[in-house]
Amino acid sequence: MTDPSWETDSPLPFRMALDRILETARTIGIERIPIEAALGRIAARDLIAPIDVPAHPIALRDGYALCAGETRGAALMEPKRLRIVRQAFPETPATQMPEIAPDEAVQVATGAPMPPGADTVLTAERADARGDELLITAPVRAGSGILPAGGDVRRGTPIVSEGSALHPMRLGLLATTGLEHIEAFRVPRVGIVATGDEFPARPPSNLITLAAWCERFRFPVRHWVCRDDPPAIVHAVLSALRECDAVLTIGGTGPGSRDLIRDALGEIGWHTLVDGVQLRPGRTTRYGLARNKPVFALPGRPTANETAFLLLALPGLAQLAGSRARALPEVPARLARDLRRGREREQSTRAIKVHLYADDYFLHAVPLVGRALQKERGRLQAAAAGQGIVLLEEGDVGLRRGDVLPVLLLERSWA
Repeated sequence: MTDPSWETDSPLPFRMALDRILETARTIGIERIPIEAALGRIAARDLIAPIDVPAHPIALRDGYALCAGETRGAALMEPKRLRIVRQAFPETPATQMPEIAPDEAVQVATGAPMPPGADTVLTAERADARGDELLITAPVRAGSGILPAGGDVRRGTPIVSEGSALHPMRLGLLATTGLEHIEAFRVPRVGIVATGDEFPARPPSNLITLAAWCERFRFPVRHWVCRDDPPAIVHAVLSALRECDAVLTIGGTGPGSRDLIRDALGEIGWHTLVDGVQLRPGRTTRYGLARNKPVFALPGRPTANETAFLLLALPGLAQLAGSRARALPEVPARLARDLRRGREREQSTRAIKVHLYADDYFLHAVPLVGRALQKERGRLQAAAAGQGIVLLEEGDVGLRRGDVLPVLLLERSWA
């Protein structure tokens, strides 16, 4: 249920709009999947280690497993002599390792099970082996070169917490404990509906951009392209709601006579939660629930469309997938030049794309705005070069060169 006091017909501050989205974007279910298919998914339960890893003590290095007490008093002129009775390798079953006698040693490879009775490993580099005899010329410390049972993972301990993303190293850790299937939050299917009589036969560029962002975050996409015709828009949105878990619409959110999305959504029982956002670009963005599913009505202008998706829709979609982390990671960077804005625009949050580069000490952010830049590159080309986003919050007159500020990363590498 949503709070009736949320209903509004005026633009909301950006942070308030984002909070409403995150408070109403619920996870869409849990499924059991093979670990091989879990990359990038979000754990729906704490994942508990069912066994100790390793299950028995193992050698951490190549060398000789022996009892450290037998090396007491060993010296160069009076070495201790042990008999090498066998070899052991990582694939050697621990159950086939008989206990060694005090005057015996076992040659072991890294990862091999330790024989009962042995409490240390003398490294191969320090060993003097002559046939089946091992000469010890200095005492060896007990416990050296051994990983005890449960030394990596203890049985019964949580190894991945609920809400954590399953990246390659976590999947490898899960695999070492013998887990073959896990419970993960379902990934939302995203429907994208683009409207407009101006579109050619092929999908519009905004749709391609949003679909690519969704696929980057592993959200399956279906799309519909329809004319500026109310029945056609209603039919497309209803189709998207039937087949998908969340819907994005492109275009038709403004106040013009041909901006038909708002009325079309009203016809299908749209429950408005955000009716415009104090965000530039992207101020005509709307959000609500239809058939209990999130619907993000995004502007049609390319820069506003992508900005609204990245800052508002993407966090909501990530939360639908169970993520508790930021959809876009944040890093500090030093501003490369001043950013100023007129006082009439201070009532909105302004999103500015930046180019990032690193020197020996800092990451620097170069704002991709200004008439000179857009004249040189063109508005869309300048926006496409962005590697991060800087936000000028409401009330900020601007920022000065050298200020250190958070940057939302669009790319994880930079020139």
